[in-house]
Amino acid sequence: VPEIALNLNILASDVLSWTRQNCMALNATKTKCTLVNSQQKHRLVSSKNLDVSINDSPIQQVRCAKVLGEKFDESASWEPHVESLCKLLNSRLCLVRRISHYLNKSGTLRFYNACLHSKLLYCSSVWGSCSRTLLLQLLCLQKHAARIILSADYTTPSVALFSELS
Repeated sequence: VPEIALNLNILASDVLSWTRQNCMALNATKTKCTLVNSQQKHRLVSSKNLDVSINDSPIQQVRCAKVLGEKFDESASWEPHVESLCKLLNSRLCLVRRISHYLNKSGTLRFYNACLHSKLLYCSSVWGSCSRTLLLQLLCLQKHAARIILSADYTTPSVALFSELS
């Protein structure tokens, strides 16, 4: 870990120099660091504390950080991100259910695409390699959305619903 901290401090200094050369500011209070490793390697590392600083301001080490709206954790499992995404999609599914009584299928589908599907697709090429269990949670939410949009009951196969919605 000391070598990692030394390398990170050198890189942080390089980033600070680059930002100054390009007339940009680096906010050390908003900057975080995370030691990303597998669970097995985390157990092998005796001290997980990294002493990284920018301009003598210590950089906070976190287990999970939000980067461009995506939650990234130290084991790169994407579990916090998918958990947060499921919570957001669930709350928006309640809105879809409420407005579906006032809109036709096309309008409800447009609302779904704008407010839910766009969130689901955002950076999915990055976090889409998460575990099958996490992906199944998202699939269940999509099935639920399809049933709401098409006013279908739970006995209707989801494949037929997805086919109808393209």
